[in-house]
Amino acid sequence: MKNKNTNGKVIPKRVAEDILAARLAVGALREQMTFLRPLMPMERRHIKKVGAAVVRAARQRLEVARDIPEVIPSSFDLPLFEQEVLNAESLISCAAAVKRLHRDLQDTLLVIGSRASRRGAEVYGRIKAASLTGAHLHHAAAQLRTRRRWSRKTAAPEDRPPGTDVPTD
Repeated sequence: MKNKNTNGKVIPKRVAEDILAARLAVGALREQMTFLRPLMPMERRHIKKVGAAVVRAARQRLEVARDIPEVIPSSFDLPLFEQEVLNAESLISCAAAVKRLHRDLQDTLLVIGSRASRRGAEVYGRIKAASLTGAHLHHAAAQLRTRRRWSRKTAAPEDRPPGTDVPTD
């Protein structure tokens, strides 16, 4: 059985296997991206932010350097500059694709997560009401009343190996 989200797109009820496969594929893709250079927080703070505008400016300067080579010293490595500009343009394009993917993942999480939250609230309400008459449900209702928060020291679910039990909201 399938459900439709607010945009009318069909979302299969059982997508956990597909999500796991996608997560593993993203991990494999990350391993293939040997050009990535993760920075330490201190390094990140000391490097100028680079976006599309900065890369466009570098492209324009490269074009001028090609047109007027006499102003560029002979020690300047123009082919390296050309390669760096090309690499930066490619990274901007790749980052835009990943940003679109991230947005789509967040939207899907909103749809599926809000449904799960609503259903969880319904279950909690029923358990809470039933706990008034049944002592054996009182403990369960008390546990469900408080939401567990992730501490900074606790790994998020995606950082844990599959099958590891983690606290849930």
